[in-house]
Amino acid sequence: CAMKKTPVIWRVLLGTVLCALIVFAYARPCFSRGECAALIALGQRGKPYVFGKEGPDDFDCSGLVRYCYAPLGTDVIHSAEFIGYDDGYQTVENVRDLKVGDLIFFNTIPDRDECDHVGIWLGGNCFVQASSNEARIVVSSFSDSWVETYSWGKHILAPYDCPVLNAIDHYLPQL
Repeated sequence: CAMKKTPVIWRVLLGTVLCALIVFAYARPCFSRGECAALIALGQRGKPYVFGKEGPDDFDCSGLVRYCYAPLGTDVIHSAEFIGYDDGYQTVENVRDLKVGDLIFFNTIPDRDECDHVGIWLGGNCFVQASSNEARIVVSSFSDSWVETYSWGKHILAPYDCPVLNAIDHYLPQL
């Protein structure tokens, strides 16, 4: 009798595992490329700010941007000013029109250019940045001095799905 019950238990266990895999594969939230960039940036929180660095252990503002967009196939130059003035990316004048993963530019130094600092928009009036003032990667609220120094935003990613999640969808059903 014990021998006959074992196969039923294994079938139930296998069925449960397969159901869990199906739920994971098809009921997960859908991520945009911008959301993937934002998640990569959030994963860097607390790492040190070091001018001229682009990761993986320390960053400056444009180095963080470059690091977060590289896995998505977007090569961003390591300069807030050059990215900000690049006409190849759509400019967003109003903060309300920014989407998660868009870049947000600021004029923090009173000089000839209007963008010398960049962050990654998270939505909900927040952005992630490599802050020289706080000497680390932080999530900041778009308020007070940030509103006063806001220059513009940039859409730099096409609205395709995240390649990482596409790979999961491709390989998971084969398991």
